Amino acid sequence: MNKIKGRTFIINHLIKKNNYENYLEIGCAYKYNFDMVLCNNKTGVDPAYPCEYNMTSNEFFSINNKKYDIIFIDGLHHYEQVLQDFINSYDCLSINGTILLHDCLPTKKDHQMRHVVDPVGWTGDVWKAVFLLKKHGYNIRTIDYDWGIGYYKKVLEKKNTFDMNIICDKSYEDFENNKQKYMDIITKEEFYKL
Repeated sequence: MNKIKGRTFIINHLIKKNNYENYLEIGCAYKYNFDMVLCNNKTGVDPAYPCEYNMTSNEFFSINNKKYDIIFIDGLHHYEQVLQDFINSYDCLSINGTILLHDCLPTKKDHQMRHVVDPVGWTGDVWKAVFLLKKHGYNIRTIDYDWGIGYYKKVLEKKNTFDMNIICDKSYEDFENNKQKYMDIITKEEFYKL
């Protein structure tokens, strides 16, 4: 039996609290999280591991015509791809739906490298995606739990005008010195009170 992780608690809490019916997971490696999510309709996407859609997230979104209530993004940990996954997810997210981004809070420089240096704690540079999305008006908060979980709730429909050619030139040192400002960090207790 798989051990339930912090991300699964957060996902299941949101599903129960909001009566969400449709769940999408981008990056289902071994389905550790996916199998523990308690939702009526679940969709998994991963190019490397068996799941419902054994393809890249870009390929999936190019054929998807379904709306989702909650989307968990834990695919390729490069900020450009996380941005692409977020923007594509936003376009198929229900009003009052939630997007969660995993691995937003690296605890040391090696964790946020674009290639795996330390497999325990590798977050890639997902934090840069959160930084850029916040900078461009997306109200994302980061839960200080399970390597950092970015939390975004879609309360109004707005046209997506995000420029996918934007580059983040911030360094890990910038991140360390401005972590609270960049990431709008909250504790899991504060999250549960929202």
